[in-house]
Amino acid sequence: MGRSHPWLRIGATFVAALFVVSVGGTVVEHLVGSLHPATPAAAPPSGNLTLPGGVAPESLSGQVGLSVGVGAGPVGVAYDSGLKELFVANQGSDNVSVVAALGGAVKAWIPVGSGPMGLTYDSQTGDVFVANFYSNDVSVISDKTNTVVATVQVGSGPYWLAFDPSSREVYVANLDSDNVSAISVSQERVTGTSLTGDGPDGLAYVPTTHQLFVADSLSNAVSIIGLRTGKVLGSVFVGSDPVGVLYDPAAHDVVVANALSASLSILSAKSDKLIGTVALPSDPALVTYDSSRGELFVSNPSAGNMTVLSAKTFAVLASVPVGASPEGIAYDAAAREVVVADSGSNTITEISDSTPSIITSIAVGQNPEGVAYDSAAHEVYVADSASDTLTVLSARNDSVVASVAVGQDPLAVAALPLQHEVAVVNYLTDTVSLVSDKTNTVTATIPVGAGPAAIAYDPIRTALYVADSSSNTVSVVPLATDAVSATIHVGFDPDAVAYDPVTHEMVVANFGSANLSVLSGHLNKVSATVAVQDGPSFVTWDNSHHALLVANSVAGTVSVVAGADPHTVLGSIPVGSQPMGLAYDPSQQELFVADAGSNNVSVVSLVTDRVISLLGVGNTPYGLAFDSAQKEVFASTYGVGDLTIISDTIPT
Repeated sequence: MGRSHPWLRIGATFVAALFVVSVGGTVVEHLVGSLHPATPAAAPPSGNLTLPGGVAPESLSGQVGLSVGVGAGPVGVAYDSGLKELFVANQGSDNVSVVAALGGAVKAWIPVGSGPMGLTYDSQTGDVFVANFYSNDVSVISDKTNTVVATVQVGSGPYWLAFDPSSREVYVANLDSDNVSAISVSQERVTGTSLTGDGPDGLAYVPTTHQLFVADSLSNAVSIIGLRTGKVLGSVFVGSDPVGVLYDPAAHDVVVANALSASLSILSAKSDKLIGTVALPSDPALVTYDSSRGELFVSNPSAGNMTVLSAKTFAVLASVPVGASPEGIAYDAAAREVVVADSGSNTITEISDSTPSIITSIAVGQNPEGVAYDSAAHEVYVADSASDTLTVLSARNDSVVASVAVGQDPLAVAALPLQHEVAVVNYLTDTVSLVSDKTNTVTATIPVGAGPAAIAYDPIRTALYVADSSSNTVSVVPLATDAVSATIHVGFDPDAVAYDPVTHEMVVANFGSANLSVLSGHLNKVSATVAVQDGPSFVTWDNSHHALLVANSVAGTVSVVAGADPHTVLGSIPVGSQPMGLAYDPSQQELFVADAGSNNVSVVSLVTDRVISLLGVGNTPYGLAFDSAQKEVFASTYGVGDLTIISDTIPT
């Protein structure tokens, strides 16, 4: 069975719509929205923040990227591609905020009608159209003067808007009068009205067929309107409470967000038929399309996050924590950012679309734990604790090269590129196995202390440092002799060890005593002890800032510790449940955290010290390793027996 792992010991001791027109791959227009309004001054619902994998609310930072304060109850967002500005509809303060897309400065507040909700942008005139739910009209704003230049009366309860650049018309879904108003941009008046189903909310325009898809929220259907005649051509039943609607020009599909059934309905814009349903982790509000990556972003108000999906397979790629109640959403193609309006905190948040994504999973041995990357051999090594093997994978083609029998219950592994060897600690046999990376055979077995749980390599002294968790010691093994030359007493239950390439010190994480032991390499003794939070289980270095990063599996945090003496604790970052393995990508300044208790990998920006993404992986992720050549992260999943590969490459 192996050792008692740290996470086992813990128990013992909205309604929205989006319209995107893509011309030559450039996003031209956006229609966005928010939750059903109750009264003009009503506070937005708080909801229950629950993320995939069981991450608790207190384990998230709440927002990512640049966050900008706007008016009260921001809901709709539109991107002005001409001036590179964001227009935000604030339903609680009856105005529109104008925000510089670069830098986030608020440039103006424009009074509009009562209860502004959805917006859309006309790139030809630079006008922004705003649906005012309670005053039953649409405000037309000039982006040149940031003033209202016209007001058009429409139906009852106008909610969302869609723009047809070919006919130069704006379409308005009127929630309470069950119809859609067509506004002529040139005449600034209603030129036609089309009946719909009960409670039309979101709508999307399909330019190839000149049709309008309207989500009828109260009849759980989508009405399809032929814009040449203004008549309903048909109706398709979808999920419960359909709200957000998106046209994907690449797949020629229409995506409908169903709030109450927590799903997406996929309709073919060619056949006007339902072709699929995608279950979501929580209730969706709005959907936007990232044409550069071929991904869908879905805002989830009650969960306080966004779900990222592949537009081709509809597989969930990530969950991005945003704020209290994210609703309106728009995509800035120039900056390649998703902008989210958070009505719960009266802010908008800008999020980069370069979110890491899962590539594939590869079967390895049973209960894989430690992972290491060999930059010279371009191989990945996985310690399979239950099958007593070391799995060797090629990082070039993501295939298993060999399975090497080692000692009992191998927990951790270290690559030794200069020696062309791999060192594996075997917990139950109190040994270290040395494996040749050329022949994939064991070349030596070295007795160490009791219960070896972690290992690190000092390239200056060409020695291995082994954390002996059961004897509360660190064994020092020079590779010249392959024998223990010194034993250093440290804290209680040392579970991790890492080498500092700047000071040439070793840092040991003591799980049981909640502290770090700093070892002076040339003296082989403890030179400092640093208190951290409960359950330190893994350590790695941020070489860019010379800081030590410590995963505290009991506290659910990552401690940031100064690398230089006196090793001051600089702060802690909340992550998922029972964080174990860590991997640092210096090019992105991102930290990957294996959250064993919540079955995901948290991606932390070390620029903002916040979680920017949650990647759902297999059961009980444990070890992580970073491939600097491929910009990939390898995550072992203890409960599944495979290795998940995550891409951290910025799209070009």
